[in-house]
Amino acid sequence: MSRPRFVTLHPKDTGFGLPRAFWGHPYTFTPRADQDGRDTDDDDDDDTESFGLDPATMRTMTTSGMYFNMISPEKQFVNALIEKKIKRLEALDTSELERSDYILNIQLTGEESVKVWRRVKISGGLSLAVLADKIITPLMGWTRNYHAHLWTDFKDGSVFGPKDCRAIDMMWINQRGWESIPEPKWKVAHMWRKPGDVIEWLYDLGDRWEHDVLCESVFPASESNGKVEVLDGFGACPREDGKTVTHWKEDLEKLSTGDYKEKREILLQIYSSMNYKDKGLTPWANPYFDPTSFDKAEAVAAVEDALSLPGSHRQGSKTWMLPLASDALKKHEEGMKGKKVHTMNTPEDGGFLVESTTGKRDGLSARVCSMCGTPHNLRLWVSNQISFGARPAYAHLPLGTQPVVPSTIAAGNVKRCVDMFAEG
Repeated sequence: MSRPRFVTLHPKDTGFGLPRAFWGHPYTFTPRADQDGRDTDDDDDDDTESFGLDPATMRTMTTSGMYFNMISPEKQFVNALIEKKIKRLEALDTSELERSDYILNIQLTGEESVKVWRRVKISGGLSLAVLADKIITPLMGWTRNYHAHLWTDFKDGSVFGPKDCRAIDMMWINQRGWESIPEPKWKVAHMWRKPGDVIEWLYDLGDRWEHDVLCESVFPASESNGKVEVLDGFGACPREDGKTVTHWKEDLEKLSTGDYKEKREILLQIYSSMNYKDKGLTPWANPYFDPTSFDKAEAVAAVEDALSLPGSHRQGSKTWMLPLASDALKKHEEGMKGKKVHTMNTPEDGGFLVESTTGKRDGLSARVCSMCGTPHNLRLWVSNQISFGARPAYAHLPLGTQPVVPSTIAAGNVKRCVDMFAEG
C-alpha cells in the first residue's frame, strides 16, 4: 500500500476516504480554484462511499477512535500549511494600512434571489476577531456568541477562526479545513491589501451562511479617523437556525405565494428565532415580513451596543441545555470556574439557554473604543469615569486633546467618544 509523502497514518488507518491532497506534501500543495477562480482548501475529490454523509464526516466517524493519542493526518497537513501562511503574514508591512480606513461591502451569497448586504467603514487596524464579533455579526443581524464563524482567504484558501470556540456547530469544522489560524492576532490590513480583495466570512458552520466581504476602497492614513460607520444596507437578515440560504429562499417564496396557514407558520418561525424573538413581533400584529427591508438606525444601535460590551467569550458560547437533573444547571456553573454563567430564558422554553462570560476587559488584540470603534490611541476608563454596567471600557484619546470626562457616563448617553474631549 502506498504511503502519504508527509503525514503519518495510524497503523490501523488504511487512508480510506483521505482526500488526495493529503497524500502529497504541504510545501508543494496548490489549492484548487472554485468556479469563480478563487482558491479554497476544500477537496471533495475522493471515491468514498459516504452512505448519504459528506466524505469528511464519514472519515471522521470511521477514524476518530484511532487518533486519541496522535494528531490526525488531516490536521498534520493543515498545520504545516498554517505555519507557511503565518510566515507570509508576519512578513507583510501593514503599518500604513493599519492606520487607514476601509469601506467593506458584506454580501450574503448562495442564492441570486436572496439579496442581503451591508456597507460599513472601519479601520484597517481592527482584528478579525473584533470585525466578526462586534461589527459584522450585529450589522448583518445575527446573534453574538451563538454560532461559530470562519474566514477564508481566497488568495490561497487559508482559513481563520476564533480560538478555542465551543459553539455547537464547531462539530462541522472538518468540512471547512480541519483547523483554522487563530484570528485575534491578524488584522484587516493583513487580509484586505487593496480594493477588490474578497475574503469569505462563514457564519454558522452547520447552516453555512456564506458572506463575501469585499474591500471597496482604502483611504490614505492621513484621511482616516478609524471610526466605525454604518453606511448602507439592503435586505432583512435570515432567521437563526433556518438551515441554509436555500431554505430561506423557500421560506420567502411561501410568504409570497403560500396559503394563510403556511404564511403563519413561517412567520412564527421567524419571529421566534434567536435574532428576532426580542423584537416583539407576532404573526397577528405583524402579518407582513418584508425581506427587502433594512433599518439603518437599528443596525447602528446593534453595532454601538456590541462596541460598548466586552468581546464574546468563545469558550462559553450560547448553548441550549436541557437539564436531566434538578441541580444540572448548578453543576454546569460549577464546571465553569472563574466564569459567570447567564441564563437567558426559562425551562418552559424547552430548556435553558446559557452563556458564560469572564468579567475581564478585552485582551490587547480585541481592544477598540467603546463608543466609536477605533483601535487607535486607547485609554482605559473605569468606575468614576466611564462605566458600562460596572465594566471597564476603552475610549480613544485623539492626539493633542485633553480629556473632559463627567464623573459618570451611562451607556447610551454618549454616542460618539469625540463628545468627551475638548480641543487641545
